[in-house]
Amino acid sequence: MKIFRHSTALTAGLFAIACRQQAVLTERLIYLARRTAQQRLAHFLYEMYLRLGRIGAADEGRFRLPLSQEQLGDILGLSAVHVSRTFTAFREEGLVLRDRHRVTLPDPEALAQLAEFDGGYLNDAVPALFFDREWQSHMLAGATVRSDEQMPGKSKASSAD
Repeated sequence: MKIFRHSTALTAGLFAIACRQQAVLTERLIYLARRTAQQRLAHFLYEMYLRLGRIGAADEGRFRLPLSQEQLGDILGLSAVHVSRTFTAFREEGLVLRDRHRVTLPDPEALAQLAEFDGGYLNDAVPALFFDREWQSHMLAGATVRSDEQMPGKSKASSAD
């Protein structure tokens, strides 16, 4: 708590990281609970394509994905057989080509559309508001900060004793 009181920038940064992690977790729950097997795999592959592209590990719709069908099934809540059938359907539709650990997306946007992909949760940017000194001061002024003696679980002698 002492660090948070003295470094509003650190507090804002940690809050932004926590919010981003919550957004990623929420997206995972949605795609596991509400999407078909094709949408799950399409979403996963397109997200990997975007993430790997950011670090230069995906080029022109191609990237390396060293995961077995069983591992993909575990990630997506599907059986390995279902993953295999879905890859076969994608190949027949011309959406995904897979050769061992190499994946090619001939039309990444078509895959994103099938997945109903909204990449807003992947945004790494921390809103500038978090680093605005005036806003930070306002937020800290409005917050009541307890001392260690007043924290839950700590005993404090009261005047009634």
